[in-house]
Amino acid sequence: MKQNQISNTAIIKLSLALTVCVFSLFCGTLSTFIMEASHYFHVSLTDAGTLESYQNGAVIVFSFIAFSYILKKGYRQSIMVILVLMIVLSIIAPIINTYWMIKLFLVGTGVVLVGMKICIYASAALISKEENEQAGFISLLEAIWMLSSMAGMWVISYFVEISVMHWLYFLFLYAVLGIINLVVWLFVRMDESALSGEEATPVIQQIKEMLIMCKNKLIIAAIIMIFIASILEMAFNAWLPGFYEAALNFTPSLSLKIASFGALGIVK
Repeated sequence: MKQNQISNTAIIKLSLALTVCVFSLFCGTLSTFIMEASHYFHVSLTDAGTLESYQNGAVIVFSFIAFSYILKKGYRQSIMVILVLMIVLSIIAPIINTYWMIKLFLVGTGVVLVGMKICIYASAALISKEENEQAGFISLLEAIWMLSSMAGMWVISYFVEISVMHWLYFLFLYAVLGIINLVVWLFVRMDESALSGEEATPVIQQIKEMLIMCKNKLIIAAIIMIFIASILEMAFNAWLPGFYEAALNFTPSLSLKIASFGALGIVK
């Protein structure tokens, strides 16, 4: 019995590691879209710069409602729903191949980011018996996220290099990986009985509590500093490939490869 429990925990951990890898690939496309928007979709640099707001906006909005939804559906089912969303977007984006579709795709990446942080980290805590085990596993997942982000930019650079017109086909590869991941979760069994006693806080109540907390000047200062740090980090990584291409005259493929090393120093 104990051996079966250990084996099932190992399967869940492998499934979570694979999911983090797939989600990282999916969410690491923003910098490529910003770089390619000006000459592939023929939009201005100013317009291309607004692409980041679609992902960030989705993160902010979905953060308020995600926990309530995930608590009702459970972590496993929520992960599968997010994977389906990722697969659908990865398939239709190269087919429709328009600028507004890229905006919709980035909204999807924002949803995936929020869902990943809640589902993956909460699942890691759910299956870990001790704090040291939980911390070690989460650190491993963070490392997988960083390495996958780096690998993803090399994958995209390959498609950008071999096809100017069909570079978005890398998303078909991501869709295949997502389907494999989804199939894996169909056979995973995770005990989520601990969630039955949890109650999600209504969105309106969450907003009221935030407003009450914001009366404290120290909390406001902390929020501002975290916000600025996050904006600088995301902007730096989002614009780095475009900088290499525009300022240093590197090819798009080489720009992505060089910028990929910056992912090694980023912890999500």
